[in-house]
Amino acid sequence: MSQSVVIKDISAEEITVEDEDIVLSRFEEQLQREYQCQTPSERSLATVASIAYRHFIGIREQIINSEGKISSLYYAHMTCREDSFHPYNPNNACNIMQREIQRLSVLSKESDRAYRQYITSLHVLRMMKQAPLQITVKAQTAIIGQNQLIQANTHE
Repeated sequence: MSQSVVIKDISAEEITVEDEDIVLSRFEEQLQREYQCQTPSERSLATVASIAYRHFIGIREQIINSEGKISSLYYAHMTCREDSFHPYNPNNACNIMQREIQRLSVLSKESDRAYRQYITSLHVLRMMKQAPLQITVKAQTAIIGQNQLIQANTHE
């Protein structure tokens, strides 16, 4: 395990099974430093973001591996006519390719979900770290933006 890895952009090649925990914890620490996480909720969001990103990377690796398998199965798929006499054989090329395509479909959806979770976590973390918007209204009625209106409560 290399302890001197500086993570600027984590890619699938940098993460191996042995140092996955180290890379994940360093990525989490870097997120906490970048967003200056002080409260437990901020730190937990950084943790959620790092776990979601690792999940996304893992799924991406599986998709890349499946694409290679499907391209090799494509040539075996040409023999499906010969296998049509045994359509329920789970090992014929057509059934294997169909299962791999279904697996890719599930992986693609999982990848989208993990990426959305990662982006949402980062977005919430950014929103928590932004300075709150303060507005002082000294009028009876103020138009702030399109279709937004603030009215003073006047009790007559």
